[in-house]
Amino acid sequence: RKEIVQQEKVFIELTDAKNIPNDQWGIKGAFINGKTSEDILSIPKGQRPAPSTYLSSGYIQQHLAKFEKEGGAFIIRRRDVVESNYITMAPRKFIGLRSDMEGVIRKYNDSNNNLNVLIEELDLGKDYFKATDEVFFVKVPPEKFTFDFPNGNEVGAYDELWIPGGCTIHGTKEAVISNSENLIHNKDWDTFINFFGSNNVLKIK
Repeated sequence: RKEIVQQEKVFIELTDAKNIPNDQWGIKGAFINGKTSEDILSIPKGQRPAPSTYLSSGYIQQHLAKFEKEGGAFIIRRRDVVESNYITMAPRKFIGLRSDMEGVIRKYNDSNNNLNVLIEELDLGKDYFKATDEVFFVKVPPEKFTFDFPNGNEVGAYDELWIPGGCTIHGTKEAVISNSENLIHNKDWDTFINFFGSNNVLKIK
């Protein structure tokens, strides 16, 4: 039994859970204290505990190290800024690992810019886009932002889509910008662009 456990740990280290969906055993192997994904999802949003209470510290550190090395990226609709009810970015804004997100964009481009690819790959929800939406791919430079592990209490953690473990259902690694609520755009698109740099905000629709 000990040998099997050790083999599982070695496998996780070798694959680093890359491209393994969150509900597969590759990520379940990171759970500690007898916790499971189902245990965390049974706790109401707003009351979910810190990931450090149910995931190994090594897993969390390795996960965040990827973001600190290569940065992140996210998809945004222009109306999310200019028609927002708020003058800042959402607190603890979700982002995907940059390399994972660039892979999603390649699939999107190969599909002749079919928005359903983004919806499916990023678990956005079928009604996320409107026909008139202007859609942008935003790269998040690691040297300008700090990242944290998602806890499931974030505004963007939709009950029917969020799962614990730091990945979407489709396996895209995700984190949050820990200080995103300090980015005040005042509903001005140019101000939003300045946060990330014009070369990092790319229109894809």
